[in-house]
Amino acid sequence: MDDMTEEQVGQMKRIRDDVPMIDDNTVVTKVMPYEYLDGFISGRNTQIGGFVARQVDTGHLGSQNLKQTIDNFALDYEGSRFTEAMANGQDRYLIFEGKLMETQGLIDIPRGYRFGGKHQNLPPCTLNGFIACRSDEILPEYTILEDGRFPEQGSTISVIENGIKRKILKFDDEEMKFIPYKN
Repeated sequence: MDDMTEEQVGQMKRIRDDVPMIDDNTVVTKVMPYEYLDGFISGRNTQIGGFVARQVDTGHLGSQNLKQTIDNFALDYEGSRFTEAMANGQDRYLIFEGKLMETQGLIDIPRGYRFGGKHQNLPPCTLNGFIACRSDEILPEYTILEDGRFPEQGSTISVIENGIKRKILKFDDEEMKFIPYKN
């Protein structure tokens, strides 16, 4: 991004500004390492935080193999559990899909100073509001500003293993945790 002209930066900002902000009515996705599963099953992890994307932008990518997911979501950063899993011959990860509650003022576009923001996140964050895809995808990115948000009732976590997606947990808003998914 350092080699972009100011005109190009302005164009990219305008394009990103045309993408609607997420709110409590937006279905979002978050790709997570398979190792997070135990935390959700045990009830230690009850919220979704960090970087998310709109399901309308990423839904078609939700059941790809791990290599494709790494490329589409720039998950090949230093210390990545995703690349570690691939190196160990594992082809599995988690994906959250659902709405988040009480997001007003707690969701932002992760942009750095050059793009009119204040974020200073490390790679793979591009600081331009888009995911650093290693494919032809153009995916807008959002960040949750606090620790996390509780999902809406019925939001799901799926395991994708060898490109096959299987829903395994759903959020229960009475227990305020993820419980086993039953068809």
